[in-house]
Amino acid sequence: MNVNATAQAQRMLSGHPAADYLSICQRAGVLTRTPEGEFCAGDAPEPLTRAPRYFVEYAQSQLMTSPTGPGRLLAAAAPRAEVVLRATADIALPAPWEPLLTYVLWTGPAGADTPRSTDHSAMDEGGDIGLATAADEPFVQRWMEQAVSDASVLQTGTRALDGAVREQTGLILGQPGRRSLIARADGQPIGHATLDEEALDDITGVRFLELIDILVDPGHDVRAVTRRLTHAAVERADELGLPLVGHVVHQLTDPEHGPRVIGSLTARGWRPLWVYWRHPAKDA
Repeated sequence: MNVNATAQAQRMLSGHPAADYLSICQRAGVLTRTPEGEFCAGDAPEPLTRAPRYFVEYAQSQLMTSPTGPGRLLAAAAPRAEVVLRATADIALPAPWEPLLTYVLWTGPAGADTPRSTDHSAMDEGGDIGLATAADEPFVQRWMEQAVSDASVLQTGTRALDGAVREQTGLILGQPGRRSLIARADGQPIGHATLDEEALDDITGVRFLELIDILVDPGHDVRAVTRRLTHAAVERADELGLPLVGHVVHQLTDPEHGPRVIGSLTARGWRPLWVYWRHPAKDA
């Protein structure tokens, strides 16, 4: 990362809100002050199942770590609404809180996280990586719909409502800063990395490059092609001078999967940034 990206990454890691963030929350009517600390939250149904959800976008760290703070958040939620809370990666909440998503920040040097020169399969498959063309968009649509659908099942144990996957995919692909990179084998698309080059963290006010999804079709060297697509995203972030952020989906049925993936990413130059925690509905 260049100097500017490094400084912006440090702001994100700190979790400190931008100067005007809390005043914006107050004007929107979502800021709550308690003896344990402040938080910004409101009702936000789960986008794929429409299940009731109380989303805590921001809470002061002393509130989350105090003995009574998390209880304040649960008390504010409506009955039968699960609570989702964003916390910096250094905060671990006790059960029945469980991690939902972990966002990770690229902290390695430009040119890292790429296959070794002896990894010939990586050179043979997915070696041709370029911007998606209009002819590639149906492939990108299919891959993103698959990713969104799979995430719904893994995170909630429930399939998305009819039409919700396509709607959510449309929102992702319709973002102004969306850019998709395509890996090809024998001239045919075999996988993608979809980025948002205009992502903005509302809390810290930092602009970043988000690696929204990587997916490679079965029948190819998925690991090698994934590494090449990731390397292309790292290079793009370096070109733009922006921090690169991705995420890991935690699985309900395999609680150890998320930590395994995060451990592997950490060894390759990624660093946990923030975690979205989920608490089951009080009356579920």
